Amino acid sequence: MISSLFFLSFISNEPISMLLDYTIEQTRIFDFVKTNTGNGIIDAVAGAGKTATIMECAKFLPYQTDILFCAFNTSIANEIKEKFKRNGFSNFDVKTLHSLGRQLLVENNKSRKEIALKANKYILLLESDLINEKTELFYNSIIQRKRNKKNRDEVFDDISELKRIKIKLFDIIDKMRNTLTPENFTDFRDTVLHYNIFYDYEIDKVDFIADLKDYFECVVLILDEGNRLAWEEMVIDFTDMLYLPNKWNIYPRKQFGFMFIDECQDLSKSQLNLALRFKKVDGRILSVGDPKQSIYGFTGADINSFKNIEEHTNATKLELTSSFRCPQKVVNMAQMIRKDISSRKSDVGIVSEIKFEDVTKISINNSLIISRFKNPLYILALKFILERREINMHDDEIKELSNDLKNLFLSSDLNTPISRISDIESFLQNRVYTRISQTIKVNAEFISDRTEKEKYISSELLLLNEKLKVLAMVIMKSVTEFKTIREVIDNLKKYFSNNQDAIKLMSIHKSKGLESTDVFILDYDELPYKRATHKDWEKEQELNLKYVAITRSLQNLYLVKALG
Repeated sequence: MISSLFFLSFISNEPISMLLDYTIEQTRIFDFVKTNTGNGIIDAVAGAGKTATIMECAKFLPYQTDILFCAFNTSIANEIKEKFKRNGFSNFDVKTLHSLGRQLLVENNKSRKEIALKANKYILLLESDLINEKTELFYNSIIQRKRNKKNRDEVFDDISELKRIKIKLFDIIDKMRNTLTPENFTDFRDTVLHYNIFYDYEIDKVDFIADLKDYFECVVLILDEGNRLAWEEMVIDFTDMLYLPNKWNIYPRKQFGFMFIDECQDLSKSQLNLALRFKKVDGRILSVGDPKQSIYGFTGADINSFKNIEEHTNATKLELTSSFRCPQKVVNMAQMIRKDISSRKSDVGIVSEIKFEDVTKISINNSLIISRFKNPLYILALKFILERREINMHDDEIKELSNDLKNLFLSSDLNTPISRISDIESFLQNRVYTRISQTIKVNAEFISDRTEKEKYISSELLLLNEKLKVLAMVIMKSVTEFKTIREVIDNLKKYFSNNQDAIKLMSIHKSKGLESTDVFILDYDELPYKRATHKDWEKEQELNLKYVAITRSLQNLYLVKALG
């Protein structure tokens, strides 16, 4: 009889009496690992203890088996390493797929040079004289066609247009490498259209295909130079770690008899193909994921990743449908999206609808506040700062908040001494609201659906007004401490805490894998987010985001209505 203590060490939110026995589904998985010789794939609902379950599976493998655990990110990898070490496993390697790709490049390094990791490798390439010279003809061709289409009174800026072209090229190159898109025009076109690299109005142009062919020629040239840099100089970025082992068809010196692949619903084609290179010919793979938690399609992850792994590895499908995390009322909501999820908790839980202005009143330490969009998070962050509440945001999101606020102002306004501004609210309304509201209306011109356009303008103006209103109060409270608006914004970071007990604010994407007793979902009535131009895979991703948001709650779930 296998002790439940190992499993219990991973599940801390349930009474021990609830977990003395494994579920029938867990036992079936353990039996599969112990007696079967093929591959398996576990379809695990949110909060099912999937990581704990697959780690427990390790006890059923022969001691001499070399085991590889493929973790989704570095923090998960470090957590898993510590747990294996604590439980006496020595034949386990725990690595992210990026680190596995880097290892392959090191092992097959023909240049004898040390790897030079440059996260902005392709940005630098796009700005280099060499690439500008090679692509100039194609750039000019695209720009000239656009110039010919401009209205008589329309101001046309070649520099701004070239910048837009390069932004698109960077996005295309990243998507092509993640998806292992072959370098032919047909596959290139399909990838570009799938990921909405171009606006609808651009696609509807008569000469769109001519533009696309020029973009294709640029991509081939830039990719060729990027790959040469990697081969001869070992200059790579993070996507290269996944792409180049596949591009160069290289294999590791050491392969494994058994592999666990976590979060398999979010793998890109390059990640899956890379992982499979580490399996011995007679080795086995046990993948685990939740198709309803696939939310990274916009980055190049394959929306059909779970199904593709199941078919590619000829895997036996196994299930974990009991959630140890979510109480019954929360599960009832999740069942509207994933019908087979059930709760193992005795607590009923609380699901409550509240207004946006009530979030700061109800939230307490350790609350998790999540949102599909950034603006509601930014407004709340400023409100918490006003109240001197302890809040925690990811460094990237703090930086985005600062940049977002700075971008509201002209440089001269940012540097204006606060002491010279008699009425901050009027200053922000006259100098910021008036200008940014026009930008919002211009941006809305790219939205073809009239109803969607009107809703976008109304929502953005409301959020802008609320943001400026709260920012005005923050500035007024800071007038004795800082001299200019720029200084106020630059020093916002000091109000954020690294304390894990602080109130956490983040996007739904970043909340994946987390949980809290009190969870607030902002703009819940707007989920799933809908756009008239959404493709089927995008609609599915938006519904999955709603499911991920709902299933973060251990006890209390607050559905926060959008402003307005």
